[in-house]
Amino acid sequence: MNSFKNIIASGSILALALLSGAADAAGTTASASATIFTPVAVTKTADLGFGKIAPGASSSVVTVGAAGTFACGTGLTCYGTHAPAAFSIAGYINETVTVTVDPSVTLSDGASHSMVASLSPSANAVLLTGGLGSFTVGGALTLLANQSAGNYNGSFAVSVDYQ
Repeated sequence: MNSFKNIIASGSILALALLSGAADAAGTTASASATIFTPVAVTKTADLGFGKIAPGASSSVVTVGAAGTFACGTGLTCYGTHAPAAFSIAGYINETVTVTVDPSVTLSDGASHSMVASLSPSANAVLLTGGLGSFTVGGALTLLANQSAGNYNGSFAVSVDYQ
């Protein structure tokens, strides 16, 4: 009878050990996912144009707003085509991109004469509705008194990136 009690006791201890291990253990699962975005691209569709300007006896500013507004500074004569730079964006549907534009551009005539234009975009962020968006860049060009005649050119950088 003693050996029967020993077998029962051993079996009980073994069952408790197996049950207690199972009672202490827990588990679950997790999912993994990824969304692959279409690379974002920006394309220039128009250059920033300040038009044709006859300088005055004092420095002044010509402004082309990002929305297309135009102001010819005091003492200047302005004519010709003036328009903001325009850009189109293509990317992932309904995502937002940030817009970064150089703060200024230096225009030079190639003969040591220059002017500086401060730049401003129409938006700092653009929602890509249907995967497409656009923005413009205007500027304020400062002419010196009696600015030297010539064709002045410069370039500036723009970039877009997903938020």
